[in-house]
Amino acid sequence: FTFLTGVTKIAKLSVFSKLNHLTDITMRPEFACMFGYTQQELEENFSAWLDAAVQDGVHAVLSKGGRLNRTGLLAEIKLWYDGFRFSDGAETVYNPISIGKFFLNHHTFKNFWFETGTPTFLVNLLKRNRLTVPDIDGTLLSESYLDTFDIAELAGTQVEDERILDLLFQTGYLTVDHLAATLPERLFKMRFPNHEVAYSFARELLSAYTAPRRPTKYLYELLSAAENGRTEDMVDVWKDFFAGLPYDIQIKAEKYYQSIIYTICRLCGMDILTEVATNKGRIDAVLDAGKHLYIMEFKLHKTADAALAQISEKAYAEKYLRPAREKGQIIHAIGINFCYAPEERTITDWKETFLP
Repeated sequence: FTFLTGVTKIAKLSVFSKLNHLTDITMRPEFACMFGYTQQELEENFSAWLDAAVQDGVHAVLSKGGRLNRTGLLAEIKLWYDGFRFSDGAETVYNPISIGKFFLNHHTFKNFWFETGTPTFLVNLLKRNRLTVPDIDGTLLSESYLDTFDIAELAGTQVEDERILDLLFQTGYLTVDHLAATLPERLFKMRFPNHEVAYSFARELLSAYTAPRRPTKYLYELLSAAENGRTEDMVDVWKDFFAGLPYDIQIKAEKYYQSIIYTICRLCGMDILTEVATNKGRIDAVLDAGKHLYIMEFKLHKTADAALAQISEKAYAEKYLRPAREKGQIIHAIGINFCYAPEERTITDWKETFLP
């Protein structure tokens, strides 16, 4: 018996290969929890460490709940480091490396995923195929793609998007969410496992697009502007960011600009959704920044007035009015127009109204 493990699969080359009788257990349900901590294992085996964290006064980061009791601490750890699923319907597991580092670093919530390194060739493939975060999170992959893989396929000049997504699954950036369909073959919906992985991925991809500049300065400026309702400052940050994007990676499509704004906001840790369905259409983006809720419509080579008119005509804000009143939120309706002309390639027009 020989057990092989690693990042990528070994191709079963041919009937003459001595490695043509491997049994792939990657997505076998009986092995789904073999290499991560289950919820029960975390609570039972790290009980003393959890008690020490509570006693030391660990504070929430994502849930913004202040000092955490044991229940709150477990919920926060779950948001950061749980979520890996290796078979449909299987229990999710925690990244054991991140759990260990969390306790050894005095109960500090950090993106320890950075310390394991990000394969440069993987980021380059994503950049070459112009894949963005919305293209990846929630994508569908067929079982045939997950079952057949040859690393040599990634060496060509043309690599299918599905092959790159498969590699993201193998390297831990994507995991199984649920079985989406069974005919004509099994189709799985994929997602980022947790906040740590999603943030790390978005940051690396954004850094690749903006090299040699690092995106950190944008994040603090954007977060402060959004949380304090300074829409003009928020738009200025986006403009500054787009000004630094190399022309050869930009795409003449509304979706491209939408995805960049989505990625930047996600990196800030803000709650942003794209293509939000209503009874009259789809909202391009909804950004929840605490006291301020932004309903955004994007246009390409049109006008900000046209974008705002669409928000009004299709009553996009209707589903948010009552929840916003209950939470004391201010609702901003923002229309943004982009231009792909060589001398611009940025936000050229934007307007804002406030909704009751």
